[in-house]
Amino acid sequence: MFDREATILTVLSLFPLGRVQGRLKLQKAIYVLKSLGVPLRESFSFRYYGPYSDSLRAVLDVLESQELVQESVLLYPNGTKRYDTEITSKGRDLAKRAPPLEHALVQEVVRLIDGQQPQVLELAATFLWFQSGEHDPETTWEHVRAMKPDLWATWEHQARELLLKLGELRDGGLDSQAT
Repeated sequence: MFDREATILTVLSLFPLGRVQGRLKLQKAIYVLKSLGVPLRESFSFRYYGPYSDSLRAVLDVLESQELVQESVLLYPNGTKRYDTEITSKGRDLAKRAPPLEHALVQEVVRLIDGQQPQVLELAATFLWFQSGEHDPETTWEHVRAMKPDLWATWEHQARELLLKLGELRDGGLDSQAT
């Protein structure tokens, strides 16, 4: 088992019941953690729903083939699907042997992310993607609003609140307590 896969297993194990509801939520969780400085090796590119990692998808495929995670499909009455990812007991055992993460920080970020709608995570991750440049925050928000006006109209306030809480964590809320 490589450190990369074990680290992803560790993050998965911190979600309630070791289960992430939706591929988008998992992608955004890993991106947000990486943007906060958690040492994750996944590379991201910008896609329709914001930052996306082909390498993360590949790692998850490997983990599933080794029965360390399992993906299930939830079919909604309107025909849409949600793909949930859950760590298996075999995966939990391996996660315990993973390289150490800043567990307090990661656990709090996972808690914040797990309670969010996918649209909020999409907006927040898109903001973080463009904020990594040299723009001031309001210029970045204007860019996000122009790119995603439908999401902006409904979810902007929640995305700003989430980013405020994440910023507090990054700026010392848990950094000094992390183990």
